Order: sequence, then C-alpha cells, then structure tokens
Amino acid sequence: MKENEKINRRNAKILYNVFKMNYTQIARLYNSTKEAVSRLFRSGIVNKEFDTIDYASEEEIKIIEKMISCGDYSYENQNYKIDLINDLKGEYGFIIKNKRNNINKFIYCEDISSDEKWKNIDEIVKMKRMNDISLEEAEMIEKSMQIKVMNKIRFCPYDYTIFHKYKNIRELNEDSYTKFLGYDNYISKKVENTDEKIIKFFEEHLIDGKVYIPSTEHWIYTYASRQKMSIDEVVSFFGYEKYNNRSRKIKLYQSNKNTDRYIKELLDKIRIEQKNKDKIRHIRENERIIIDRDKNLIRDLKELYSGRCQICRNEIIPIIEQMDGSVYSEAHHIEALSKYKKMSIEQENEVLDNYKNVIILCPYHHRYVHYNKGGNYKLLKKNNKLYLSNKFDTVEIKEDYHLIDNYIPDKI
Repeated sequence: MKENEKINRRNAKILYNVFKMNYTQIARLYNSTKEAVSRLFRSGIVNKEFDTIDYASEEEIKIIEKMISCGDYSYENQNYKIDLINDLKGEYGFIIKNKRNNINKFIYCEDISSDEKWKNIDEIVKMKRMNDISLEEAEMIEKSMQIKVMNKIRFCPYDYTIFHKYKNIRELNEDSYTKFLGYDNYISKKVENTDEKIIKFFEEHLIDGKVYIPSTEHWIYTYASRQKMSIDEVVSFFGYEKYNNRSRKIKLYQSNKNTDRYIKELLDKIRIEQKNKDKIRHIRENERIIIDRDKNLIRDLKELYSGRCQICRNEIIPIIEQMDGSVYSEAHHIEALSKYKKMSIEQENEVLDNYKNVIILCPYHHRYVHYNKGGNYKLLKKNNKLYLSNKFDTVEIKEDYHLIDNYIPDKI
C-alpha cells in the first residue's frame, strides 16, 4: 500500500484547513511522510476505504469522557495517547493514538454532535471552555505559577513566548488575555520580591517588635518605589511597624545575646570574603587611575557598628540620621589606597583593600584624621587599647570588633 493511501484525505483536509496543522504533523498522525501528504493533497484522488469518518471504541469514549471531566486536554497510558485540539473558534476534535495496533484516528466535533454517546462529552467541553483554549495554552496554564505580590494572586506564565503568541492570535492585550485565562492579574516577568520574601525579610529584621531596615538593603527601597509607596507604607501594608531610630542608638537584634551572635557571624563573613576576594581593580581613564574599592566590605563594616563612629561612638558628635533611621557614617582607609603604586598586587590585597585597613568614622572624625595636624594617622596598639596616632596627636578607638584578631563576644 502506498504511503498516501494510508491517510484519511477527508480528515487530513480538516486538520489542515480548520486546525492549521502542517504536512509534517499530519504525516506523524498517520505514520506516514510529509511527501505522501503533499502528494495526497495534489492528486485529489479519493480512497473510499480511508476517506470515511473515524469512530471511537467504547473504551476510548470512556477514557475521553473521564479526561474531559477532569479538565485535561491530554491523556496517556500504556495503550492510548489522546489529545484534544481546537481552532480557538469553537471547533474541536480528538486525536487518538492506539499503541496496541498502531492505528491513529481523528474524531471531529461535527461528526459526534448528533451521537448520543458523545453528547455528554460535547457539553463538558463547552462548559469548561475547552473548545476555546488550545492544548498548548492548557499546558502553559498547568506549568505556570501563581505568585502572591502585594496580597494579590498574580499569573506568572512559565513560557512568555506562548503567552504572547496566543495573546496576539486573540488580538488581546496582556490584561485582557490574562482575564480570558481566568486570572485577575498578570506578571510580565519573573518576580523575585514575592510577599513571602518580603515577610521573611521583615521577620528577620525585627527589633522590639518593629522592622529595622538597614540603609544597605537597597532592593527593598527599589521595591517600594516600584509599588509607588514609601518604605513606611510598605511596612504598614504587611501589618508591621517600622523601627525609626529615634533613640539615637541602633540595636542590631532583640537582645545582647543575639547581638553578640550577630557580631561573630558578621566577622566570620568578613574574614571569609577577605580570603576569597579578588585583587584591587584599577581602571585607567585618560591617564587617571580610578580605584574600584570593595563596596561589600564597607557595607559589612558599617553594619557591624550600626553606623557608629569607632572613635566617639556618636556620644559627643551629633549623629546624622538618614531617612530609614540608620546613622550616616564613612569608611576611612588607614593606609591610603593611593599607595598602591608602591606595592605589589599581593601587598595591595594584604594591606590596602583589607578589613584591617578600614575604620568606620563619623564625618567629623573622618575629616579629623585626614587633616588635623597634617593627618596621616596610623594604627597604634598600647596597653591592650587601640589608637590612631600621628607625630603630634593620638585619639583612642573606643569601639572595635574587627581590628584585633582575638575579639571574642561575651556571649555566643
């Protein structure tokens, strides 16, 4: 038997004209070739044996009814693979692949509409709108996620190419197509800042039952801005109260015990990152050297001291309080980074861009060690105390966790 004689020409034309299947897809259905399908369409020859209506067995009808009742567009077991297809305009049909005898069928909706055995299936298909949504769309819905953002469930397609393909076919915008799929809100790209992440962040930053947000956590401020809300409004939206550093003293955790643990964990993090850190990066622009400093190191050290000045602890010099309630502070390199010209790469890592070469100061004391009596203050250890000193002046470092290696918190 020739390849094109195996193909039901009537059904092939329906699949091609109504359901927009191409020659290759039709050939696969009938275990034939693309060339055979093409010859069949060109020849116009009618083979009565293969151009009749396909009928489903009682077993196949039962499987299809169960499949459709569950709202599934496809079904597969060891004997059958069945798919529901449609043209998005109300026409639909079933492709049945019988694995036992290798016979494939196509059941068209117009052929079954008057058959009592199919009446229930036809009603379920229309009730569930399965004649409106394609198999590819159904698979997209099944694999997609529902994400909670700002207390609203949003539809997040797993494949945006498919989403936009059918949106354009139906001539709908994103919002209208999302509602067509049965959802109220749509997310245009992968969302990292879900409600779950926001709440977890707030819980981890509770101080006395209020949320303390460090100024270094830029992402949460960006999130608030995108929601067209202030950070206070976002905190309030999730049922929390923001910690506003009005006491001029930032607590890192809810108790001294937690503070000690936090200090140790942050010190360990700083030391590990120091070992893994790349060399200082120098960027040459118009013969001018720009030094790319380790911003993570500065951020961690400021967090370690909660923005307090290591010289005065902000007990004398008034603090500068930022909008988020944190204390403004500056990082001072004891050995200036500009000295890299006189050092090897190894020395740069060990001496300059090193946590032991950085001290956190208030703006006043930062200017003080730069300019007072010529500046150029160096680290001095005397009687188990640390100082910054030059030829004419010495100032004590009253608070230190990172400059001395053997710092051990009182409680862990």
